[in-house]
Amino acid sequence: WPLAGALGKLLDDIELALCLWGASYVLKQANKVKLGGLQWLNPTTMKPVTAQAGITHFEQRLPGKEHNPARFEIEQIVYHRLFNPDDDLGPGIAPMQVALSAAGLARNANTFAEKFFENGAIPAVLFSTDQVLPAQEVERIKSWWDNLHTGIRNFWRSGILGYGLKPTPIGSQMKDLVLADLLAATRQQIAVAFGIPQTMLEDAASFATAREHKLSYYYETIFPEARLIAATLNEQLFASLGLEFEFRFDQVEAVQQDEATKTTAIVSLFDKGLLQDWEARQMLGYSPLPEPP
Repeated sequence: WPLAGALGKLLDDIELALCLWGASYVLKQANKVKLGGLQWLNPTTMKPVTAQAGITHFEQRLPGKEHNPARFEIEQIVYHRLFNPDDDLGPGIAPMQVALSAAGLARNANTFAEKFFENGAIPAVLFSTDQVLPAQEVERIKSWWDNLHTGIRNFWRSGILGYGLKPTPIGSQMKDLVLADLLAATRQQIAVAFGIPQTMLEDAASFATAREHKLSYYYETIFPEARLIAATLNEQLFASLGLEFEFRFDQVEAVQQDEATKTTAIVSLFDKGLLQDWEARQMLGYSPLPEPP
């Protein structure tokens, strides 16, 4: 089929849109559907227009043309959406939406650490004195301190304070923030939002653990998402063309290795007489042997 060459890129774009925005929109270009004329549309420009009966049409508002949106009929758009408990028709809740809070926390923690060491690992300091200092003198002392001690190049420099000034560090120290634990927690939250086992982002305890978690990632995250994409494509596109689209999960290397391990275990049980031939065949997915005449 002519679409096959571009199908991989289209599937990538659909999955990307679902992860980031909870919905994907693919335009069936007029008179080109049978020739593979499918165009992915940026979800940030698209909006399903709904009424009491459901979705009536779709609108696309491009930058600079917000007041003159393009209209697409339902039949023109292949519309994927994730589940949303608060909206039965609009875009679903994207994993990125769930992960944004943790991602923002990690970004701010990294920025804090960067600025802290950029400042020579010196925390904010509050100066106190019993004397009354003129405003100009306060500004002079502040400028002197910043020029002398701020920045990594001034880390080893010393200074002498007059007027009985006493420096008092304010704010939390780096050692009190436990940034390593904080970043590990945010990484785990982001991984959970996207359904990624933690061991796929770090060293697993053992090879067996890594293998099990990788299989879990396929069976619990990738395959259900793929079934969702395939079902929508079949319902809104391929069925009208007399075609059916499906993913070949059995071709995934991790799945093949898992099936091979199961087969070896079942054959071993059969060889030991713990299974009948029809039980072993059933467990391996084969049909029963025909009854002898």
